[in-house]
Amino acid sequence: MRMAASRGVSQASGRRLPLASLTLTLGNLKAIIFVLAVVPSVVDVTTMTFLMFLEIAAAVCIILTPVLTVYSMTALRARQLIGSSSAVGWPNRSIGANMAGAAVAVAMQR
Repeated sequence: MRMAASRGVSQASGRRLPLASLTLTLGNLKAIIFVLAVVPSVVDVTTMTFLMFLEIAAAVCIILTPVLTVYSMTALRARQLIGSSSAVGWPNRSIGANMAGAAVAVAMQR
């Protein structure tokens, strides 16, 4: 029952993830500062018009949307994989085996 409910939430949030990612990135001060630092080396800002500004803004949105869509869909898929009980057991066993190997290596050095 719980898995069915979480699937519904994941599907609903999956549709909103690209827009949320784009909004988050465009509101990110570090990304804005990066763009402000790079644009003067690419475009002559003394001759920049409002139309050029709109073209650059459109290019940023057009480039960021598919990139962030792929990121968000990958994150959604990873969340679904991590949420399953079989996926949680595999990393736990792997980490346990690594810790046991490290313990054996330390014990053999003494």
